[in-house]
Amino acid sequence: MSEWYEEFKEWYTAHPEKKDQLDEVYNQRSLRRLMRGEQSLTSIPEGKRMHLFDITNLECFKVDGQHPKELDIEKVRTGAQPRSLISRRAEYEGMTKKDLLARLPGISESVFFKYLRGDTIEPVNLREIEKRLASFYSGEYTAKEPSVYTDKRREHTLPRTSSGAGILNALEGIRNELGRVALQVAQKSPDAIAAEILDRQFDTDLESRIGAVNTAIDVLAHQMDYFREASQEEREKLAKTIDVNLLGYVTALLPRINQPKSVETVLRLVSPDQISPRRKS
Repeated sequence: MSEWYEEFKEWYTAHPEKKDQLDEVYNQRSLRRLMRGEQSLTSIPEGKRMHLFDITNLECFKVDGQHPKELDIEKVRTGAQPRSLISRRAEYEGMTKKDLLARLPGISESVFFKYLRGDTIEPVNLREIEKRLASFYSGEYTAKEPSVYTDKRREHTLPRTSSGAGILNALEGIRNELGRVALQVAQKSPDAIAAEILDRQFDTDLESRIGAVNTAIDVLAHQMDYFREASQEEREKLAKTIDVNLLGYVTALLPRINQPKSVETVLRLVSPDQISPRRKS
């Protein structure tokens, strides 16, 4: 009996006319990885598997449960449908949860992910998220609609202003900074870029430090979305470059950062030699 990916490859070869439909699910590079068996069947998000099943009718892609197109936010609101169906719908349409979030301006990432997991969140945030989801899936969303949602974390990284010009200026500043970093990447080695970033004076004020930490976490989470579905070869290449001592230091300290006794315990357990050389003075 042939493996699922061999069946998929055989089907793909026999149905070149379906290429455009498959492109809506995965790009050609990812499809080739699937057909080589470089990704396990269970690691394919359920929404993507359902989309593949709808295109190919191959039993290996069949998933039990409600179809993403059955999503009704009103039913989610009343509990008749699970919130996980929202994630399944996003996956079916070729989006990650972050892609969906980007289409819901004003919603916090951390709170939105808690919502999708089924966690309890503040009623005002619950209403805002479901209102925007309903508008998005009905095609009625307008960016002019003000958000009543506030995010304590982002209050540290964005200026508090009701002025549209102020927000545009802040975004322009971010765009310029990204352009500067992109130029560095093109002209310098990774080590040189890392050294320059570490030498920058984020400690001029508390808000800069907080913004730097949260930006680093967001970037790391986004990249992990890629490596979660990457080939074993790519994962191994990443693993070889990671400073495990520095990673351990950060992951041990960050969750306890507001707990003085726990922080002291971590610092006692971590000797200077365990921290990456680039962190030493």
